[in-house]
Amino acid sequence: MLVWQVDVNLTRSRLGRAFRAVKADEGVAASFGVDVARAKLTAFAISGAIAGLAGCVYGTAFGTVTGQAFTYSESLALLVVVVVGGIGSRAGVVSAALLMSVYPEVLTGVFGDGIRGYDQVFNGLLLLFVVAFQPRGYAGAVADARERRRLRQGGEPPLPPTRPHLPDLGRPQGMPEPRRVRPGTPVLEVQDVSVRFGGLQAVDQASLRVDRGTI
Repeated sequence: MLVWQVDVNLTRSRLGRAFRAVKADEGVAASFGVDVARAKLTAFAISGAIAGLAGCVYGTAFGTVTGQAFTYSESLALLVVVVVGGIGSRAGVVSAALLMSVYPEVLTGVFGDGIRGYDQVFNGLLLLFVVAFQPRGYAGAVADARERRRLRQGGEPPLPPTRPHLPDLGRPQGMPEPRRVRPGTPVLEVQDVSVRFGGLQAVDQASLRVDRGTI
């Protein structure tokens, strides 16, 4: 719970926002002033500290820590937990970890000892399926289901108007009449303007024309 709360606070901080920006697109993050190399190094240091804390807890609980304690099957299981749960989702990863610790015993209880060891095959197939069809994992599937449900219920309410409604006061007395100009005479015209910041396409083939007397 302590690590969970630390991660929650870190995600909400300025450093956490920098981490998310680097994850989304390094070029865009750099354009907003994020030091990409420093953010990566900090993330590596924090993750290493959390892993070291987990190793201390493991060593205290079992009395010893050796390389034989972490086999290939356990490494694959950890990878499946992170990918299936959803990278970046704490609740999804915890749910996947609970499922991965329970379902091998359930399979053995249902089909007998003959199926023991086949959970690694199932883990590999599940990993391939998630990467191919739902890269955001369980958490992403839940978010997509909520979005589809919201759209079926009519979507979000419309946003309030951004500009207040002003009454038409008419033209003040004594003010000269506006100068008559020939319609259709452009004073500003741009065509096919594109602006890109790394992987972010800010403007894509935009055109604009302002005629004289329209502003």
